[in-house]
Amino acid sequence: MKNLSTKNPVLYSILLVIIVMLAAAVLTGAFTVAGFRDLSSSIARIIIFAVLVFIFRDCYHWDKSFSGITYALAALIPAVWNIAYNSFNGAVLRSDLPVVLICALAPAVFEESLFRIIPFQKMEDQNMSKMSIVLITALVFGLIHLTNMLSGNVVGTLVQTFYAVAVGLLFGGLYILTKDPASVILAHFLTDFTSQMFTNQPSSTPVLQVIIFVVLLAVISVYGIMLTRKAEKEN
Repeated sequence: MKNLSTKNPVLYSILLVIIVMLAAAVLTGAFTVAGFRDLSSSIARIIIFAVLVFIFRDCYHWDKSFSGITYALAALIPAVWNIAYNSFNGAVLRSDLPVVLICALAPAVFEESLFRIIPFQKMEDQNMSKMSIVLITALVFGLIHLTNMLSGNVVGTLVQTFYAVAVGLLFGGLYILTKDPASVILAHFLTDFTSQMFTNQPSSTPVLQVIIFVVLLAVISVYGIMLTRKAEKEN
């Protein structure tokens, strides 16, 4: 596996995603059986994050934490959209916000490790272009969400996939420029938290809101690409 990271870092990263996702599923099942239920997936992901930090500690530039917070402000766009969209359409705040905090933190630390922090380091070590790294990881990040199609909601899964690609470009551009793990994790956390903090969420979306949503996805995608180009110029 170590040799693969130098010969083909893209394949290495994809295999790492598959292995870690399977491990998370197994661990989630174990915690579910143990009675943790709603928090089983979150606990599993946080534990695996700790393991990843230990194994791949050289990939985490903690000394740069929050150095790129200014660039991360654009990540408030999807967070603000989540709040506005749900509030406007009659959703209400959940009563178990502490649980929501944990459920939002877990994918933030887990997915940023798996889709940005570790693969970016492995690919950059092999002199891959920054734009290629961001585009590839954003695409993989989006495609992995296609597994949600097993739930039967095809349209919802496709929307989630395109959304994941867009935020993948945003988070990827942010991280490739700043190497700031804390800011990209915070950006991901805010996006997930504002998405999960409501109950009675709308089952359908008016056309105007769909158009606004698509425009916002385009904006954050372009911003992520701009950050990536800035990183290439500064290299």
